[in-house]
Order: sequence, then C-alpha cells, then structure tokens
Amino acid sequence: MIRVLTPLTALAALSLAGCTTPSVPSDSGQVSFDPDACGASQLGAYLGVIARGPAIERIRAWAGKKTVRLTGPGDIVTLELQPDRINVETDGKGVITRIHCG
Repeated sequence: MIRVLTPLTALAALSLAGCTTPSVPSDSGQVSFDPDACGASQLGAYLGVIARGPAIERIRAWAGKKTVRLTGPGDIVTLELQPDRINVETDGKGVITRIHCG
C-alpha cells in the first residue's frame, strides 16, 4: 500500500522535526562547558553597580587578557560560545544585573 502525504501532513511533519533535541552520547568526546571558566563568580560585588567608568575599568583590569563584553537590553550579540569571555549585562539604566561566562 502506498501512502501519499498531503502538503499539510508534510508541513506538520517538518515542523515537528524542528522541535526535537538531538541526543548526544555522554562519551562523545565533546568538551563540556564550565559555567565559571572565566571566573565571573568572583565579580558578584559588581552586581547593582552602574557599569560606567571605574566599575567597568576594574572588571577589565581584573580580567586581564580575557574579553569583557558589556551588553544592555536590546543589544544584538553573537551566539558563539567563548568560555573565557566575561559577559556583563546591564539594565536600561546601565546597572549591572548579571555577570557570566560565555
């Protein structure tokens, strides 16, 4: 028996295929991501501080050669993962709300 997919059935099948999460075996050899690879957990004292002038300069000095990315609401950022990059997120007033690696 030959079954023919209607365009609607084919569209539904394709849209559901995009919802699946690929499974990766744990022994695949992939490098796991250390959420504190950049040491961001040590910068918690800067949460709630305005990310201008001295505060951001001290974070950059502490980071040394590591990249520090300062972002605000609505900023367009790349999605590539850089474990040693320090991401400093601010709210609309420039206050640091989150510091994390990636």
